[in-house]
Amino acid sequence: MLRPMESTARPPQQPAPARRSAALRARLRWGAAVQRLRGRLRPFRTPWVGEVLLAEQVITLSQLEKALERQTELGQPIGVTVVMLGLAAEEEVLAAINKHYRIAAEALTENIAGMIRSRAASRRSLHELRRLLRMRLSLVIAAVIWVTILALSLVVIGRHETRLTNDAMQLGAVSLDYLAESARGPLVAGNAADLNRIAKAITRTQGVREAIVTDNADVVRAHSNAKAIGERLTTDPAAQGQRLERDVTYAVSKNTAGSKLLFMRKPVLSQGKRVGWAHLVISLDGISREVLREGVMIGLLSLLIVAFGVMLAIQQGGSLLRPVSAWLASAPTGESAEEFRVRVRSHHEFEDLAASFDHISQQLSQKLMVERSFGRYVNPSVLEMIRANPEEPWLKGQRNQVSVLFTDVRGFTAIAETREPEAIVDALNEYFAIATSAIVAAGGYVDKYIGDAVLGVFGVPSSHDDHALLAVKAAVTIQKQLKRRSRNNLNPFLDKVGIGVNSGLVLSGNIGSDDKMEYTVIGDCVNVASRLNGLAAPGEIIVSDAVVSQIPSHLITLRTLAAQPVKGKKELVVAHKVLKTEF
Repeated sequence: MLRPMESTARPPQQPAPARRSAALRARLRWGAAVQRLRGRLRPFRTPWVGEVLLAEQVITLSQLEKALERQTELGQPIGVTVVMLGLAAEEEVLAAINKHYRIAAEALTENIAGMIRSRAASRRSLHELRRLLRMRLSLVIAAVIWVTILALSLVVIGRHETRLTNDAMQLGAVSLDYLAESARGPLVAGNAADLNRIAKAITRTQGVREAIVTDNADVVRAHSNAKAIGERLTTDPAAQGQRLERDVTYAVSKNTAGSKLLFMRKPVLSQGKRVGWAHLVISLDGISREVLREGVMIGLLSLLIVAFGVMLAIQQGGSLLRPVSAWLASAPTGESAEEFRVRVRSHHEFEDLAASFDHISQQLSQKLMVERSFGRYVNPSVLEMIRANPEEPWLKGQRNQVSVLFTDVRGFTAIAETREPEAIVDALNEYFAIATSAIVAAGGYVDKYIGDAVLGVFGVPSSHDDHALLAVKAAVTIQKQLKRRSRNNLNPFLDKVGIGVNSGLVLSGNIGSDDKMEYTVIGDCVNVASRLNGLAAPGEIIVSDAVVSQIPSHLITLRTLAAQPVKGKKELVVAHKVLKTEF
């Protein structure tokens, strides 16, 4: 529980108490309903902690005013001030803050403001994601609707224009038949008045612009325009014809004014012989205007349909994306996966997805738990290699040049006999922690703990050309740390540790059975390091010739010991005691 404390910082200048209290009341009298309305209008507004405590009924309005008046002189955040004044318990304040802001603060002394800002930023990014997904969904639906309507419109309008053109051709064919039949007698008799009367009568038919009768030499004998009579018809598009049905030739063309015209021509027959030609020119501008009106109508209708589709996409997209956004908002990150569970309030297609999310979360939680536990037993570099390449050849054993560091407690058995097992374990763990930290910091890994001994390896699985130098550095660091910690410490092991270091060829890889395997190193180098360690007195570091040959002489001062017989070796081993180092 927090206790009141004096603030050493100079309080900032504040308004007079009366003015502050009045302003405070004006701000807080809005009540919970106004706060909820404001929250809907401004979804990303992060409520003030005081408002949260008030809304969660942890404190009353008068208590909040009292806390605000004392906050300045105490120099603490409002939540801490409330607890220090005894207005609410720390557990209640924390519960309200964690519930409202969806954070996991364990004490009011944590950086709660930073956690709130981080959470608010996450909410904003999720809203941006949902807004972007809605926009994309709307654009896709709008594009699909628009392309569909456009394709249908082109088909429908094209069919409609074709049908109207065919109707115009049929109507023209009837008028052309009438013109050819009526013009036979007057044309043979050379009765120009009757021919012109017939031509003018035909032009009164809807859509017919010109009616023309020519002789076999294409000289105009009758024309709805009297000025053209007697001239030679030389520019008749129908003479080249684009379509021929029975004895009628059709052609569609545009004149210089841009009008779309249908030209029709049919021979005038008398007693089976052609005596001339009947021509009609029909305007198709009415059809073009009708098609344009239909296109505009379809365009307006398509806009309404697209707008409705976009609105529906936004509404349905929000409904579909809301649970996904909620899951993303509470999705696991890092080591918090075990706290993530998906909750579905309705039974629909997202129920299976929620179950999948929950299953993935549980699997991730178990994986993280196993990795955290496994990481305590395996060196991080070994763990990373196993995870990245579980079947690589290095697991089967490889020859490598390495340096091996051995530490051991002198007189461990005698000390252990006089102490309780719990005390022995605590003392060993402190010593192991110092040795492990120094080995890992120098680039090596702890291969194993053997009773009171520590075996450190440099050069595998992470390769280092200067593995001998790294091993000696780690040994020097261990002895320095043990000496420093033993000055005011009751741990009997810290000042009784000897260290041996050797370099040589080893076989590194997995050793064991299918049920249990261990990554380790095996070779004469390891055995010699253990024997050198046996020569080291408490606080000493003994190294072999192989180690010395790899370290520049100016970096290390040694005292060569007499050649020593080593168990398992026929030849004597020359060892050196480290006196001083320059690193």
